[in-house]
Amino acid sequence: MRAFFYKNEVEKGECVTLDKDEHNHLFKILRGRVGEKVLLLNGRGRKMTAEIQNDKTLKIVSVVECEKPAQKIYIFTAAPRKQKLDVLLKQCCELGVDGIGIMQCDYSVANPDNMNRFCELLEEGCKQSNNPFLPEIIGPMKFKQAIEYVSEHDMIGSFGAIREIPGDKKRLAKVEKLAFFVGPEGGFSPSEIELIEQKNFVGISLSPYILRLETAVAGAIPLLREFMK
Repeated sequence: MRAFFYKNEVEKGECVTLDKDEHNHLFKILRGRVGEKVLLLNGRGRKMTAEIQNDKTLKIVSVVECEKPAQKIYIFTAAPRKQKLDVLLKQCCELGVDGIGIMQCDYSVANPDNMNRFCELLEEGCKQSNNPFLPEIIGPMKFKQAIEYVSEHDMIGSFGAIREIPGDKKRLAKVEKLAFFVGPEGGFSPSEIELIEQKNFVGISLSPYILRLETAVAGAIPLLREFMK
C-alpha cells in the first residue's frame, strides 16, 4: 500500500481528507480509485488503513498503535552538501533512527538550515519505508553544542574510529540512548577529536577504509543495534 501522512487524531470508521499536497499526490498523480486502500501515518506510532470513497475522502478501516523500541539511537552528523543530506535523512528513516542532529564542524563543507525541508524529507523517508515514527531533527548546531546535548540528555556517545579500544564496545550493551557522531569528509579536526576523547566516547571501527558520510551512517546503525543488545 502507498503511504501518506495524516497527523490529526482520528478513529476507525471516520472519514478524513488529506491535506492539499497529499491529496493532490494521491488523486492527481497516482490516480487513486474508489475502493483502493492506502496507509496513513501520523509520525507518532499510529498506522491506519483507509479506503478511498466516492467523494475522495478516506474511510479509516483499521488502526494499529505501534510500540516504540525502548532503546534509542541518535545520529549526529556534520552537515553534508544538499544531495548527500537528502539521501542521509531518508536512510535514517528507513533504519529507524530516533533523532538526527545536524552539526557544523571545523571541516564542514555546508551549513544547511532549511528545517521545513528537512521535515519534508523525513516524512518522505517514513512513507517509503512505512516507518510509523518520525525522527526528531536536532539543530543545526555547533559541534561543541552537540557534545553538550549528548551529556544533557544522558546519552552514551560513540563515533567512527580508525582504531578501537579492546572491550570498549561492551559499554554499549543495554544502553537506552546512544548517540553516534559522524564527521565531515575531511574528518574531525584535532580539537574536536580531543573533545570526543575527553567525553570518553566509544570508538567504533566500521571499515579499514575511508567511508563517505552517508555510507558511515548506513553501516553504523545496524552494528549499533547489535552492540546495544
